[in-house]
Amino acid sequence: MSRDAVRNTNPSTPDDELDQVPPGAAVRAGSNMRRFLSRWLPMPPPSFLGRLFGVSPLPRESGRDYREANAEYSVATIAASLGDDWHVIHGVNPCGESGVGTTLPRDDVSHVLIGERGVFALTTVNPGGASVWVSANSFVHDGARMSHLRDAEFNALRLSQKLYERSGLRVEVVPGVVVANPRRLIVDRRPQRVSVLRPREIASWVQSHPPIISGEESDALAHAANTLGRVGENPPLAQVLERFGDVHALVNRAERRRVAWIAVTLLAVWFVLVAVSGWL
Repeated sequence: MSRDAVRNTNPSTPDDELDQVPPGAAVRAGSNMRRFLSRWLPMPPPSFLGRLFGVSPLPRESGRDYREANAEYSVATIAASLGDDWHVIHGVNPCGESGVGTTLPRDDVSHVLIGERGVFALTTVNPGGASVWVSANSFVHDGARMSHLRDAEFNALRLSQKLYERSGLRVEVVPGVVVANPRRLIVDRRPQRVSVLRPREIASWVQSHPPIISGEESDALAHAANTLGRVGENPPLAQVLERFGDVHALVNRAERRRVAWIAVTLLAVWFVLVAVSGWL
């Protein structure tokens, strides 16, 4: 299948829209996974020998797209693994609007976490392997100042208001910016109102907050968050995660087989060297 044919398999996510977004800019949740899926799926089935020896199912030129999509996927996976006491809603529009044809906001919330310790709004920023420097009021990606801290705080305030309107419960939404796949993340001075996190810090961050709401309240807030429609989005982020998860599993399986073959080869070479040295 030609590349143009592959790119047209998901007409709801135009490549032109995604390609116009500069690296490190705020984009709607899952944008890198959508870009990868629209460009590189469906993948041709691997040959028998390819499966046996763990040849990567991905085209060589898809490497960068896959790495950036995988960084977003890792954040979503960590958020979803917090436990049964947490509700996780992927891809929430804090404006609370819905309807096909409306312009999609680029600063939406990647993942909303709701549990007895509160409501947390995570915005995933993918710097594409570049360096990120953070101070009390600044977020600098590869030398360019970005508005992630301001946007995350504003979206948390909007989300708090929308949840109150739809559930009748007042709760302060805690904003966090998760920096996925940076070359370096330097936090000079931590911002006061927005937490800047690495993906591995998500669990400890939410657990550091004391319980403030009941289980019934968290259920009601989760129901309200689920009603905040995605503006004209098809397919929804949960489905994007499932589709990319299938690709991720195939790539990991191939990598494990390659590692196994390398280990067997090294072990065989070691046995040969030992046998040869014994004969000499």
